Amino acid sequence: MDLRIQKTYEALFDPEKIRKVFREPLPAGPDADGETAVSHMAKALKHTLSDIESGTGQPKLRTIDTSLPLRDREEASGPSEKVRYLADAFDEIAVTHPPEVIP
Repeated sequence: MDLRIQKTYEALFDPEKIRKVFREPLPAGPDADGETAVSHMAKALKHTLSDIESGTGQPKLRTIDTSLPLRDREEASGPSEKVRYLADAFDEIAVTHPPEVIP
C-alpha cells in the first residue's frame, strides 16, 4: 500500500483521539494531563500531515482498532474499482436498511 494512503489513515484517526480527550471529562473539561495529551496528539498529527505532504516517514498504523486490517485491496485499486465498491455498499445498505416513510 502507498505510504501516503497509510499516513492518511493515521491522520484520520488522530482527531478522534483528541476529541475523546475533550469529551470524557465533560462538563468540566480536560485536566492538565488531558491538555498535555492533546498537545502531544496535535504534534503527532502535524508530523503525520508533514509526512503526507513530503511522502516520507514510516507507517505506524497496520490495523484499525487493533482488529481490522487496513483495506489494502480497496485502497490500492484504481478509482473505478473504488466507485464500484462504494456503489455496491450503498446498494446493500439501501436493501437492508430501507428509508422510513414519513407520512
